[in-house]
Amino acid sequence: MTFCKNCGNKLTEEAFMGYCSLNCLGGLSKGNNHPKREQYKSVHPFLSFDYHGVSLYDAKTRIVDDVIESFESGVEEVRLIHGYKHGQAIKAYIWQKNGLHREVRALRPDISFRIQKGSTRGVTSIRF
Repeated sequence: MTFCKNCGNKLTEEAFMGYCSLNCLGGLSKGNNHPKREQYKSVHPFLSFDYHGVSLYDAKTRIVDDVIESFESGVEEVRLIHGYKHGQAIKAYIWQKNGLHREVRALRPDISFRIQKGSTRGVTSIRF
């Protein structure tokens, strides 16, 4: 596990050269004082997560964690890359009524989001 060089927060796959956000990279954030949600949106409007080759069981856990962490980091959109040529199980989980929405809301009822079609058939977007 690696941590941000500036504030010490845990890094995700979308880390910026060892920093947890563009603001930490530029030295704008000191300690755990991360920028307000509105400031972060203009710097980094979306994150992408790729689930190709991941089993449905593992993808469910990762997607829920990624959505919650993305909301907490202040992004306005998350792009979930699930693919479409090798099965639709992950896409179905994201879109079904008792799928992703229910699991995120069970853990964090304060998070509200909208699921939308992505730029291609293998991508789904989530907007906060």
